[in-house]
Amino acid sequence: MEDKLYFSRDAKLYIQLTSKAGAYQGFWEVPVLDGFSFSQATNQTEIGVSEIESTGTISRRGRRLFTDSLAPAEWSFRTYIRPTIKNTSEHHLVDEVLWAAMTGGDLHAETASSENGDFIRNASDRAVTGGLVLDVAEATSLKRSGDGGLLSFAELNRISLPEITLYFVFETAQLKPMVYRLSKAAVNECSIEFDIDGIAIANWSGFAKEVEDLQSKGEVVVSALEPVTSYDAWLESDQDNRLHVLNAGAWKAAVYNTGISSTSNFFRHRVTQLEVKGRNTDILKGNTYTISSISGTTIATGTDLHGLKVGDTVTISGVAVLRVN
Repeated sequence: MEDKLYFSRDAKLYIQLTSKAGAYQGFWEVPVLDGFSFSQATNQTEIGVSEIESTGTISRRGRRLFTDSLAPAEWSFRTYIRPTIKNTSEHHLVDEVLWAAMTGGDLHAETASSENGDFIRNASDRAVTGGLVLDVAEATSLKRSGDGGLLSFAELNRISLPEITLYFVFETAQLKPMVYRLSKAAVNECSIEFDIDGIAIANWSGFAKEVEDLQSKGEVVVSALEPVTSYDAWLESDQDNRLHVLNAGAWKAAVYNTGISSTSNFFRHRVTQLEVKGRNTDILKGNTYTISSISGTTIATGTDLHGLKVGDTVTISGVAVLRVN
């Protein structure tokens, strides 16, 4: 019997962006919700077989099924809308690479191999000056009231969208985790759902050329040190199995993960509960304060910034010392 349970919500998704010229642009870790999927069907042709009797008095009648080609792979997953401000003025999203790819951006103007920088269209077929599609640093062409994090769809009217590569990592076994690569992928659609008491969710879907099982191909290695043999994927064991991929003979790590560590706006499964507290006891459960003194009907706390108003109902509990003068 297995002594370890693995939940699909623990799966990791990494996205690599490649420019139109084939140059590596960056590697993002994107947290996805449970319910993601990817698959690839085959195109098949059925042929009737009718062979005459051979010298051995054997004949064949029936049908044969032949595989002609692989159909485009299909993928879909959901992410929370999680904006993050970095360096006081840069507006990022954990899935910003998907927004950039969907709007035509295939270049990431990173600085010193960091996540900083906007996404732009390559210079050979820009529709507008500069080709900016995702502004994270308040560029003038997309600036609105001093805020960044804005999208432009001016580069979307193109024959082909930028290519991304998706890596799904399932750590079902410590030494042999499953890694699936969806190469030459493109974003097809994104729909957003939201409600009053929930976090907005982006539903992503698209296509890819092929789904590859890198573990079955022997192309995955788990090690604390950089492997000597050229695998396609390396999981760095002493860095929470951070994924590295081989590009132009060098290992590239998934280092773009702004906002990933935040738990205030990301619920991994539906068992998670959200408790909302307010100061109006007629509507929501009130906050808890430490009382320093009571004089008549006047209540004082350590800082007196309790936000209570005359007429609010106060419940006193956990009294350590009560002295009556």
